[in-house]
Amino acid sequence: MSQMFGNGFLRSSFRLLALFWLMAILTRLGLTVVSWRFVSESPLHLFYAWLIGFPFDLAAGFILTSFWIFGLAWVSPRWFSEKKGRYILGFALAIFAHALLFLAASEFIFWEEFQARLNFIAIDYLTYTHEVVRNVWESYPMVWISLGLWVLTYLFVKPFWTAFSIDLAVPSTLKSRLRILLGWVLVGAFLTSLIENRMTNRFHNPYYQELGRNGLFSMGAAWWDQGISYSQFYPMLPREEAFATMRKELLTVNSHLISEKNENLWRRVENPGAEKKYNVIQITVESLSASYLGVFGNDQKLTPYLDQLSRESLFFTNLYATGSRTIRGMESLSLSIPPTPGQSILRRKENENLFSLGALFKRRGYDNLFIYGGNGFFDNMNAFFSGNGFRIHDIESAGPSDITFKNAWGACDGDVFNWVLKEADEAFAKQQPFFHFVMTTSNHRPFTYPEGKINIPQGTYESGVQYTDVAIGEFLEAVKLKPWFKNTIFVIVADHCARSSGKTTIPLQEYHIPLMIWQPALIAPQQIDKRCSQMDVAPTIAGLLNWSYDTLFFGKDILKMKPEEERAFPATYQKVGYYRGDQIAILQPVKQVLEFQVKSPEMSFTPIQERTGRVKEAISYYQTCSELTTQGLYRPKNEESK
Repeated sequence: MSQMFGNGFLRSSFRLLALFWLMAILTRLGLTVVSWRFVSESPLHLFYAWLIGFPFDLAAGFILTSFWIFGLAWVSPRWFSEKKGRYILGFALAIFAHALLFLAASEFIFWEEFQARLNFIAIDYLTYTHEVVRNVWESYPMVWISLGLWVLTYLFVKPFWTAFSIDLAVPSTLKSRLRILLGWVLVGAFLTSLIENRMTNRFHNPYYQELGRNGLFSMGAAWWDQGISYSQFYPMLPREEAFATMRKELLTVNSHLISEKNENLWRRVENPGAEKKYNVIQITVESLSASYLGVFGNDQKLTPYLDQLSRESLFFTNLYATGSRTIRGMESLSLSIPPTPGQSILRRKENENLFSLGALFKRRGYDNLFIYGGNGFFDNMNAFFSGNGFRIHDIESAGPSDITFKNAWGACDGDVFNWVLKEADEAFAKQQPFFHFVMTTSNHRPFTYPEGKINIPQGTYESGVQYTDVAIGEFLEAVKLKPWFKNTIFVIVADHCARSSGKTTIPLQEYHIPLMIWQPALIAPQQIDKRCSQMDVAPTIAGLLNWSYDTLFFGKDILKMKPEEERAFPATYQKVGYYRGDQIAILQPVKQVLEFQVKSPEMSFTPIQERTGRVKEAISYYQTCSELTTQGLYRPKNEESK
């Protein structure tokens, strides 16, 4: 045994592991400091989070260093005795240390944006390197950050280099080095088999959950779980019971079931009178938290136009997003479904020709158009919308004269709204009714816009909100002069909130978003305080148009919703919630159910020990929706559905 630990190659391996572990601990320490106001209230929980984090760091360290050890195992020790070999080793070690420091810096940037360790969002972003790199470059002082990382690299590598060179120069056989490599890989595999990210789910505060994890390990686990199976990892009911529950739950005052088959959720919605052929422009605003609006109590005067508009519209004060990413909002707004675990349907295979609000418009002869200020390749937006009956107008299809200002994320909102005006004019000239699904970009890092539009410095969330408010105001003033104005309904809704962090498992206040439906010639102003979900927007629009139609929507017309039907579906990509009354049920892997009493107005959670009927309803919603969407059954009705 003493000979084994006297092996220079083994000592060098442990030095690499120590370097990784040191950086992992410093990263966790730094994230703890920047989150101190959220974690200082419970030192014992913080201690447990750190304690749980050590095996995560070890497992990630063994896995990462295995690649280095594999390369070093084939190099003769004599090579490290030479000056040339030592310098090449020093250079390689510097690259390794710099990569670790860059990973740590990335964690801090990611934490600032998402309050989480690197996860599936980071994996998604790696797919769109150009957009993400430009966005980071424009949002942060990357020159100074890069210089600082190289200085730190020197400070870290210098004490390791000499000892590392000496250890690797100690004579050893290829057989002994490969034996050490095999043992190293086996230890890493063994540690990985013992731990899972959900070990930190014992904490109800998400900050403790995330501090207990390791960014590299968390990102690997997220990659593995992207295609997470609801039936395998989430609580289930007997299939017949789940569908029977939903057949009752989805009925409304103006709908009836079409089939007697228990597994058939098709209903017929009946609205008496003639259908309306109003145009619809839906403006989906990037990251517009309700808390930014003055009408919800914000005193920064960021949204004077939207505040005024709320008094002229159908104003929904109690609407909740289904997730914390744009593609979740798009999914819910277009398909009217709860947020099933894993990837959004926009990113899944075979996501074309689905039952959607766009399909209902298309069937009635509308010109459907998806308008986005960025590149619609991002998050598979163009593929999803084009596969579901929409034409596409993004920054790639815009001409140079159509773009007055752009940053890493896309054209400014003012340009996007000019595209909308142009497309609407062309449709009107052809006497073609239109449905425009508009997605803004400006309220997103790096928060830059044309000069002279706002009265506060650019580069902050607040400036993003203020510019978006200005752009929407200018757009709606312009449409009042259009011949198609009085026949067009305008829907303004957020895709998600600006942040998703909080002290509860699913912080409800970070899912609260505004919804306004405006057309002064057709719709009388009214404030609606019913609790509702993003997925209720599509059937509400259909109701305003007085449509009668067959539907698979999981959402309901908010204007016809009874008080006992009010509910919301806030979720992360793994934890899915069902908020009804003063209770929230949360489903998570592996087949776990959490239930809490929600105390208003602070939205604090108190655990409920015994299950209530809310759990059955929650499981039924998510189980049936997962089955329909994963088995290709969420599609327009055919003869078999009748």
